Amino acid sequence: MRSILKKSIALTSCILMAGVSCSCAVTTPKSLITTMATNAAPGKADQDQIAASMSTTDTALALDFDWFIGKVYNITDSETPVDPQNADRISGDEPYLLNGGWKCYMCSQDKQELGEYERYLNAVIDTDGKDFKVTLNWWLLMESSLPNGQEYETGSVTGTGKWDTETATVHTVANMGNIDFTDFYISKDKTEEYAMGTVTWSSGEVDHIGLMRMTPEKQDQYYTAMENADIAIDNAELIVGRAKKKSGAPEAEVTWDDNHTITIHLFEIVKERGGGEHTATWDWYTIDVFTMKGEDFFGNPVDLSKE
Repeated sequence: MRSILKKSIALTSCILMAGVSCSCAVTTPKSLITTMATNAAPGKADQDQIAASMSTTDTALALDFDWFIGKVYNITDSETPVDPQNADRISGDEPYLLNGGWKCYMCSQDKQELGEYERYLNAVIDTDGKDFKVTLNWWLLMESSLPNGQEYETGSVTGTGKWDTETATVHTVANMGNIDFTDFYISKDKTEEYAMGTVTWSSGEVDHIGLMRMTPEKQDQYYTAMENADIAIDNAELIVGRAKKKSGAPEAEVTWDDNHTITIHLFEIVKERGGGEHTATWDWYTIDVFTMKGEDFFGNPVDLSKE
């Protein structure tokens, strides 16, 4: 589980850096990220239907919370879990969008090391627009001090409070402390929802808490995109090594294009007599990351699918 978490973080960083030229890391192309459509805000009946379409009994996976982990550990600077152009903040008169089951993830606010303390949960929200109840059900606790770093445990806690129609936030009180949510978002196509907040234990310790859910169709697309991005990254690493070997160039710089291809600048750094240096280009390859085939600067075919 911990290796999956750390791999998902690396993938998050790559996605956020899509399209940036880098000689030391491979980034994920923007074309692997789905663009959402824009729809009008729903009424109450539609809110109920939308919430039901995303409600889930599934427990969180690490890769479901790349956006949240990235924000908590300052990997990203985004103010929202998704692109602001593709998401809206849920307003105070849209509480019914929140009802039902969510995937939930918690990590300690006091621990700065990724993976030092985590809980993987399912959460259930029940609100009539005034009274608000959230139940957290967990099954996996990960902490660096535990044997093998993780422990399968079950538990639940329920917080009750009032939905604030002015701020679209909620403060709930539970027997173990407080559960507060300050940010709720929904994608413009109404297929994804996200929430962020804190859990304050009676001991005074504070945890970050994140919620997310998608329609089954969007979740399939998301997992497929993540899988394809993973394949693309692995292939790109192979491609760069084979490109250097084929061309004989000692150095390579990779730029992701927007059509599942990468452009590889093959070069060497030449030392000058005066102590300076300059770059001498050997070739340029444009390669499809899935077929691992493409062409060189002159349009000649290049096949890097085999050693």
